Amino acid sequence: MRGAVTMDEKHYTPEQAAEFRRRRRGGNIAIFFTLLAVCVIFFAMTVVKMGQH
Repeated sequence: MRGAVTMDEKHYTPEQAAEFRRRRRGGNIAIFFTLLAVCVIFFAMTVVKMGQH
């Protein structure tokens, strides 16, 4: 079984490597904001529910 393929194994040109990093960073930022939004929603739901008692 082969492990994860790194950028070096694919022999990217410098331009392709920069594009790969840019796209990966964009995806990571999107995931971060999605998880942050979920945390904020759960926190707000908890505060509202505790305030009802």
